[in-house]
Amino acid sequence: MPCERGCVYSFGLQHLTIAIIGFDLEAARIIFANRAAISLLERLGLRRDYKELLRKFHFDAKHEPAPGVAIEVSLEGLSLERTHCLIAGRFAWLILQDVTAQGENQRRIDACEARFQAVAQASQDAIFFLDPEGQVAYWNPAAERLLGWRADEVLGKPLDALLEGMDLKTQLAASEPSGRLECRAQTRDGRSVSLEVTYAASQQGNEKIFAGFVRDVSERDRIANDLRRSRELYQTIVDFAADWIYWTNLEGTRFLYCSPACEKITGYSVEEMTARPQLLHDMVHPADRERWNEHLVAVRADIAHGALEFRIFAKNGSVRWVRHACRHVSGEGDTPPGIRGSHADITARKRAEDERTRLVAALSSTAEAVSIIDTQGIVLYVNTAFERLTGYSADRSIGRPLASLVPASPGSERPHISLTRVRQGEIWRGTFSALRQDNTAYQLEATVAPVRGEGEVATLVAVGRDVTERARLESIAEAVNTMDNIGYIFSGIRHELGNPINSIKMTLSVLDANLETYSRAQVQEYVTRSLSEIARVEYLLRTLKSFNMFETPELLDVGVGGFLASFRNLVVAEFAKRGIELTFIHHPEARAARTDPRALQQVLLNILTNASDAVDGCEAPKIVVSVFRSSRGITFQVTDNGAGMTTEQQRNLFRPFHTTKARGTGLGLIIARKLLSRMGGAIEISSEHKAGTIIDLIIPEAS
Repeated sequence: MPCERGCVYSFGLQHLTIAIIGFDLEAARIIFANRAAISLLERLGLRRDYKELLRKFHFDAKHEPAPGVAIEVSLEGLSLERTHCLIAGRFAWLILQDVTAQGENQRRIDACEARFQAVAQASQDAIFFLDPEGQVAYWNPAAERLLGWRADEVLGKPLDALLEGMDLKTQLAASEPSGRLECRAQTRDGRSVSLEVTYAASQQGNEKIFAGFVRDVSERDRIANDLRRSRELYQTIVDFAADWIYWTNLEGTRFLYCSPACEKITGYSVEEMTARPQLLHDMVHPADRERWNEHLVAVRADIAHGALEFRIFAKNGSVRWVRHACRHVSGEGDTPPGIRGSHADITARKRAEDERTRLVAALSSTAEAVSIIDTQGIVLYVNTAFERLTGYSADRSIGRPLASLVPASPGSERPHISLTRVRQGEIWRGTFSALRQDNTAYQLEATVAPVRGEGEVATLVAVGRDVTERARLESIAEAVNTMDNIGYIFSGIRHELGNPINSIKMTLSVLDANLETYSRAQVQEYVTRSLSEIARVEYLLRTLKSFNMFETPELLDVGVGGFLASFRNLVVAEFAKRGIELTFIHHPEARAARTDPRALQQVLLNILTNASDAVDGCEAPKIVVSVFRSSRGITFQVTDNGAGMTTEQQRNLFRPFHTTKARGTGLGLIIARKLLSRMGGAIEISSEHKAGTIIDLIIPEAS
């Protein structure tokens, strides 16, 4: 038993981590050293020599070695945590515990602490530690920079108030030792920042310590939000774009994306199109299918290919024009390869182009010179007739001011064309002598009108015609018309001159017979009467002298009453001789008109001549000239009870050389309208067959 027990003790001592050495004091030798002791002695470089070890012992001065009493000893040059010596008779047991390893561990711990501090202090990420109560135990400089709170302001305080959406107590109590979450935090200066927190919890005995690594992800969130908004915007634009946008696989057998505009352009819904991808090819018009297939072959081979315009059949069977563009998309990452394309509905544009082609063809074949100019007067288009009329080809005309292509001939003046007023919607008309490219002169009648596009005047169209021959014939007709009018004037003058001359003759005869007996006052009275009659003769002679309708009207403020009285005296005798009742009615509110009295006289003579022809053959022929004031100016209204006109005759009233009279020229009304136009006036005619005619001559009122 003693041996067995000794073996057990020896086995137990061998496996202790404390070094134990047994000495036999009498035999002066080491009788036992366990494994820990042997390892310690080897590490310290000591031999298992009794005398050498004994020399290194230093007993506590307060105690002397005594049997059964453990005293502290130290070994020279050795750092041992616990060193005790137990003496039992001749045997002594030395118990040693080496702290060299612990010191090394402490140094390692200190080094790790220093490295951690260096890393934590220099880290760009915020680092903090929390104690089991969730209070801050560590706060590095990056945390100060990120949130603005100094370490001394947060140490020992709970962090929950700073981090929104982060329940620290719940995290501390959670079973997961680590994780990642995102939350918001309020900085010291009031800013709200987005944070990504990587945390780890470690168990220290019964306590759980919480470590957090914090990164500001506000910029990342901003970029992510921008990207999300960009994607949403892109998706919105694509979904609501007028063009049909799609993405198919490379073979065109599957749609990866199909925008809602598909239904508007083709009539097929997105669901129908994606369920039957072959529709993309089947809807192509047979006449265009070969070009479509060639286009797809080039695109699939990633060969650059331009846009393609072709026809498709919509779901309802109608033919629509589309403009197609697409590109080969190579697969990158998760993006599958395929073809991204678009169809734009250009049916309206094609129709407009066809209409424009027909219009250009019509303009090219018309006999009148047509030019299209922009709002600044620059030529955009001329037809063939314009080239013939001016001598300038289309190439030389386009891009130049229209005025430079139709210059006024020497000695003549081109009427001013107000493009501003034309842009405002007015139509300009005028006639002037122009020069061709070869410097030959011709009479040009031109009209400039606005062309509206989407509510605004986009361009102007100018139409011109060579009226040289017509002007010559009109001049002849005007001369004939003038001679006809002169007949009325001379008839009136014969009457008007006869009356004052007879009056002068009688006055002078009476004065001659009584010259010796009349007083000076009576003589003066007869002389004054004679001078008055002579003035009347002078006015008639001036009227005859100034009778020239080819002059430019000279506008004056003319009293209506005086003009009407003078005109009545010119014509009343001739009409009375023909048995026509001619009545003049002057409404007092019509005081003065802005006109040329000679030109107005010519116009009235033309109108009265026509009226006298119209009442010829009536039982009681009657013509009434009424002058009154209206909102449009001073109106001279001529009414007759003659034959009137049919609708067809009224349509041809202002058609040159069209007349129903045996000796008529067909230019009387045209001349009247031209003279009125030069004076800013107008002519309006209303007539009923076999019921008479009413003609209104509207003259501007004097200011």
